[in-house]
Amino acid sequence: MHFDEYNAALMDPLGESLASLAKQVFPASLTCRNAVYSRHCFPSTAVTNNHLERLAHVIAACMGNMYIAHKGANWQEEKLAELSEAGLVFVWYSLGEEIAAFVAFKPVQEDRKDLYLYEIQVIEKCQSMQWGRQLMASFHAVAKLADEKKNDPHLAQSEHLAMEGTSLTVFGDNHRAFEWYTRLGYVLAPGSPQCRRLRSGAVIRPDYFLLTRSL
Repeated sequence: MHFDEYNAALMDPLGESLASLAKQVFPASLTCRNAVYSRHCFPSTAVTNNHLERLAHVIAACMGNMYIAHKGANWQEEKLAELSEAGLVFVWYSLGEEIAAFVAFKPVQEDRKDLYLYEIQVIEKCQSMQWGRQLMASFHAVAKLADEKKNDPHLAQSEHLAMEGTSLTVFGDNHRAFEWYTRLGYVLAPGSPQCRRLRSGAVIRPDYFLLTRSL
């Protein structure tokens, strides 16, 4: 079957295969200020509307103002639709009803086949615990493991697990995140919007950058 990220018949079982690999890679728990948050890993086929709404609340707490600035007051509707796409894998860490961090990703193909990071969010009180670095390391490890498992007969749609790297987008004015991803080895993708320098010397940054990293 030809790879098509909009084909649920392909992407749903592929997401389930990726979720099984993610469980092998992401840590079973993370600790923040003596509190232990347990891992939950699900493909999109097992994620409920309640789950998505709770994850959207985490995004709002972490980046709500930035999303409003870029997407407008109704940004959550667009985000919920995005997080409902077939093939997504979600990994979050929670204690009781509190979700402290989550990532969401799925395979895409533009210039090359990548595992695309839709979201990585860590609530403020846990941002000094190196959670972000651990989550990104695990995300990279999943992409590498997926490529190693391509054509594994025990995994559904395994021929589509082949990966060349990882990719993500970052808001153009999110300087801190841009610099962080750069330190993790990300570079501008060939098709990414670019900065423009005016005759005055001022630099105009685009609304977003597309970043990529090879395996």
